[in-house]
This record gives sequence, C-alpha cells and structure tokens, in this order.
Amino acid sequence: MDYKYIEQLLERYWAAETSPEEEAVLRAFFAQRDLPEAFAPYRPLFQTMQEEAQDHLDARFDERIMARIGMKDEHHHGRRPIMMRLRPLMHAAAVIGVAVTIGSVVNHIAQGTPEKPLWDYNAAAYQDTYTSPEEAFEVIDNVLQDVRHTYREATADATEADSTAANTPADSSRTATTDSAE
Repeated sequence: MDYKYIEQLLERYWAAETSPEEEAVLRAFFAQRDLPEAFAPYRPLFQTMQEEAQDHLDARFDERIMARIGMKDEHHHGRRPIMMRLRPLMHAAAVIGVAVTIGSVVNHIAQGTPEKPLWDYNAAAYQDTYTSPEEAFEVIDNVLQDVRHTYREATADATEADSTAANTPADSSRTATTDSAE
C-alpha cells in the first residue's frame, strides 16, 4: 500500500502548514489498529492529540465548582466584579492625579524660588529656644522622665494582660458550642 499522501501530510504538519481537516485525517490514520512500522513512532503524538480533543469541560463545570466551594459565579450572571466596574474611574483618577502633579510642578517653576527658604541654615540668624543650657537640660530631663514612666506603665499592662490570658480559656464560645453539641 502506498502511503505517499500520509507522508506529504506529515511533512506539511511538521512545517505547520496543515489545515484542521488535514490534521483530522492524520489523527484518524494514527488511530488505526494496523499501522505500518514506519509510522509507529508518531502514533503516541497523534493519540495524545486525539485524547485531548475529546477531553473538555462541560458548560456547567464552573457553576458546579463555585457551588461546591460556596461562592457565586459572578461572570455567569451578567455582572462584573466591583473592581472591574470601577477600573475606568481608577484610570480617570490616575490621569487627574498626574495632571495635577504636572501642573503643580509647572506652577512652582513659573513662580520661582521663594524669597525666604523654609529652613534657614544661616548661623547669624539662628536663635536659641532656651536662654541657658540648664533650662534646656531641665526640659529634656522632664520629657525623658515622662517617656520612661509611660514605657513602664505599658510594659506592666502588657505583662498583666499576658498573665490574664494564660489563666483564662482561649475561646469561651468554642466550649459553649462543644457543650451544646453533646
């Protein structure tokens, strides 16, 4: 028997030039029981393709899975998720934000630099907050004592809460549910 047509189809198949109908002919040919030895190495490839063509999910697959895990499948009810519906608004907000930022930069450049900078590093213009070092030390000491006192209170409260939690049951609602089930 002459298998020139099959050989030509195989050559076209390897060159990715076959039509779906020609590929169906190849699958049907390799599905035969009596296959010539020369074509035997190609059988697993076309059998796999045939099996994959037969395996598909039915139309209700997603619906059954979503029902099993307890979620609604929003895509089948005509409504898109909220994030998908808000996406155009988010895009518009981003464009407005970019436009405002660019406008602010252009406005700042057009106005030039302010006459007096926000932070003056000039040592001659610097004024001390306190008149003496003792006064500054006293203020800093008071602030540090307040911080130390607050830290000690917080540590004591946390230690007390830990010891209280260790002595009480972890979840009283769980024990109530267990008792009612019995």
